[in-house]
Amino acid sequence: MQGKCLTKVLREMLFSWTTLIDGYAQKNLSDEALRLFELMLSSGVEPNEVTMITVLSACSEKGDLNIGKSFHEYVERKNVNCALNLMNALLDMYVKCGCLATARDIFDKMETKDVFSWTSMINGYAKNGELGLAKRLFDEMPERNVVSWNAMIAGYSQNSHPKEALKLFHDMEKAGLVPIESTLMSVLSACAQSGCLDLGERIHRYYINQKRIKTVLYELILLSELENSASDILEEN
Repeated sequence: MQGKCLTKVLREMLFSWTTLIDGYAQKNLSDEALRLFELMLSSGVEPNEVTMITVLSACSEKGDLNIGKSFHEYVERKNVNCALNLMNALLDMYVKCGCLATARDIFDKMETKDVFSWTSMINGYAKNGELGLAKRLFDEMPERNVVSWNAMIAGYSQNSHPKEALKLFHDMEKAGLVPIESTLMSVLSACAQSGCLDLGERIHRYYINQKRIKTVLYELILLSELENSASDILEEN
């Protein structure tokens, strides 16, 4: 009976600690979240998978590779059975901390991968300017969602490859996917880089119900030094 009571108390304590840590992590208060985790360990409460994922999220937000590595070592010392979500959290932490070699090593060793795994790695390569590696993974993906397409389109746009970004956007539309706001921002940026006003206008008119597009398009046309066209379009709306 005492053993069952102790287990229940420890479970409730773990839930409370995890909730507090997650609260700080959700508010981007990474230092506080990590300090709470250290206090939790010193109090004798062992983390579960949810706690570990939350702590890795705080490490990712902080961008501190040394802390992230230390936590990874802790996971290995404890011989934790790393399920997909925990592996994804480790992968994402290394990507966001800029350690792509270790991230790729984890990615290659993962027996099971989901869309998040692939997209996280693609995003890391794209943000680092390694577009060839990013595109290779993108082409190898067994399935893609809007976020996957967005990562690749953004990578091209941010690295001054507007033609590739726009082609991929067309492919995305052909696949029947509806772009999210950040996708449209990347595409409009690509339009600005290539001076492709027609596509910018089409995007603006198609998504006219989303009021944010009007301001973005105006900035696009200013970048393209087509102020007269900007005025015409804005006057019509």
